[in-house]
Amino acid sequence: MAGPRTDLIPSGARLATASPALTVGRIKPKPELIAFAVISTVQVFLIFQHAPWWDETQALLIARAPFADLFGNLKYEGHGALWYVWLGLVDRLTGAAPWSLAMAQVPIAIAIQALIWLRSPFSLIVKALVALSYFFVFEYAIQARDYGLTVIFIFGAVVWRGSLWSWIALALAANTCATGVLAAVAVGVLLFIRKPDWRGVAILAVGLALAAATALPHPADFVPNDKAHPGAGSVVRTVRTMSGLVVPAIPSWPYRWESHPPGWWGWWIGLLTLPLGWWLFRLRSSRLVFAGLWGGVAAFSIAIYPLYPHHAGMIVVFAVAALWLEQAEGLAPNLVAKAWLGLLVLCGAPFWLSATAAPFSNNRAIAAWVRQRGLDHETWGAWPRSAGERITWATGRPTIDLDGMCADTFTKWNHLGVVGQPGTDGRLAASGVRWFITEAPLTGATPMAYFPATRGHDYSAWIYRYDGPTASRPPGRCP
Repeated sequence: MAGPRTDLIPSGARLATASPALTVGRIKPKPELIAFAVISTVQVFLIFQHAPWWDETQALLIARAPFADLFGNLKYEGHGALWYVWLGLVDRLTGAAPWSLAMAQVPIAIAIQALIWLRSPFSLIVKALVALSYFFVFEYAIQARDYGLTVIFIFGAVVWRGSLWSWIALALAANTCATGVLAAVAVGVLLFIRKPDWRGVAILAVGLALAAATALPHPADFVPNDKAHPGAGSVVRTVRTMSGLVVPAIPSWPYRWESHPPGWWGWWIGLLTLPLGWWLFRLRSSRLVFAGLWGGVAAFSIAIYPLYPHHAGMIVVFAVAALWLEQAEGLAPNLVAKAWLGLLVLCGAPFWLSATAAPFSNNRAIAAWVRQRGLDHETWGAWPRSAGERITWATGRPTIDLDGMCADTFTKWNHLGVVGQPGTDGRLAASGVRWFITEAPLTGATPMAYFPATRGHDYSAWIYRYDGPTASRPPGRCP
């Protein structure tokens, strides 16, 4: 009897039939896919465990305001508009749910890991070192801030190098944060060296102009940053903060966020980060641009706004992008680069291990206390004004600034003077509030609740009840 006509079966089907090892059930997933899935799952879990701190809730409250007011409000912030637009869209889709910050951050964290694991040309070991390093596993992934968008656009520019999409990505990166502007320009220089493209430069220039238009000019009542270390002190502080490029946080318990190496150790380590590019990279262009970016970020810190490790981390983002470009040209990261990434992994690991045990901020605990007692419909007071965001985040209602005697939902960096204590000069009586929150204990008053500062960048909080005579009508909105 004649056998079946295999010549009538498509070649792909014949191959699958003749080779059982190639059937779907026997395909082994790539290690990159497994690692990407595992790390992304853990990060999603940690994002929902994370208690947002003040800068995160500030952005949410700005994004929650009418979009028509967005650009006027951002004149006080110095940040690009993209994060606030994205956050506002997610917040509106979720109905201003308590989890809207987390919902906005989840796709960003997954996208960062996908770019590292699925699109970068690094070896499996280097991918793991990048993916698990402090900035990419925690700082720009777990925290809901605009820096995660910067990472996506800069890495995307490297993936799309050689096309106009690469320059569009850099233009978008410039509209996320101030140090993201510098990092985007630095990556643009590297791309232009490899393939000159004046159309791309024009696209990036438009992005830079939009970023400047978002932040400038500042309102007349804008209170510029008050530097705690003017002059030479600002230089010392900046160099110490640069130590975060290799040691972004010192492991301790309870674990403290963005802790510098102590004393002059931070100065010397920070100073050694300037020639770091000569040790990390193989190409002279990468080394020179790294040095230029280092100087630009340092100048920004000294002249405009004090540097913190999450700002300096944009240099780390650039460094990974530069290593990525070199790897694409066949120049694998050297031993120094691997050791540097390994050190960043060691700094990030304790955050993974402690994130579920120690809350990052006391904001979520304050919000829970207010809701459990049915106080989320009260008109609250705050001293200073920034403390009010801990309540507004929970209630959605404006709080009364007991310094400026006006109501608002977020801090506009004006009327920030702290005058005395709110219970000593009649301000509570004029405020119309019964409940108020402070960031310092009041003399002679017994708090209803106390929330100690946590390992994040926040302050202790005291909640008080005022039972004296009070105005029937609270103050109006802040200008």
